[in-house]
Amino acid sequence: MIASYLPFLLPPIVGALIGWGTNWLALKMLFRPIVPFRLGPWSIQE
Repeated sequence: MIASYLPFLLPPIVGALIGWGTNWLALKMLFRPIVPFRLGPWSIQE
């Protein structure tokens, strides 16, 4: 019985997991403490 619903349930579940993972990674990258490398008036984020 559940096997007949699997094609309809699997894509949203997989999409939700991928979306959660990318949002988690984006927040980690956004709020990660970054030390800039300064060269004269320019600075490069490492």
